Amino acid sequence: KRNERVVAPEENCNWKGHDGYQESGKSYTRLPCAERARQFHSRGFTYGQVEREMDTDEVCDEFRYGVMLREPLSLMNSLVNYEIWYNEKFAHKHINIPGDMVDWMKGKIDHQEVPGDQFSNWVKMDNFQTRVLANAFDVPAGQISSEHLDRARAFLQDNAFMVNILEDLPTQGENLFNELGWK
Repeated sequence: KRNERVVAPEENCNWKGHDGYQESGKSYTRLPCAERARQFHSRGFTYGQVEREMDTDEVCDEFRYGVMLREPLSLMNSLVNYEIWYNEKFAHKHINIPGDMVDWMKGKIDHQEVPGDQFSNWVKMDNFQTRVLANAFDVPAGQISSEHLDRARAFLQDNAFMVNILEDLPTQGENLFNELGWK
């Protein structure tokens, strides 16, 4: 990322207090486009990551946006493995992932649990990427529908997001980096 000035490298390239996954579900941390553009410009930032759902008024014409999608089962596996690793290494706690995921999810669906944010472990098994892109953490378990998928697609299209598939990076990565102007 030569010549890039990231928001806060020690915070995984997220605008600290606004764009990390820790801010999922916290609408008070979100700022409109004009404030985002002012902050990035005043500090000379040329790159930042957003790891939470976004409201439409947060998206700016002054920025290029992209999303790296994943094959759903690979994403589920990765997210659960990350939660296990993070909690054991930093929180010093063991998270309980049930052996029978199907029954576990059926229970969440039967109780119409609503995640509110991305911190509930079960939400990683229930159309996670669609929930993030459609800003649909208010939808009960098992009720993400084609309407939400259409909303996620429209969000990406209306805001001219670059969309790539992580599993395609070995063959498509060079094109992506060329399009971004990265060496």
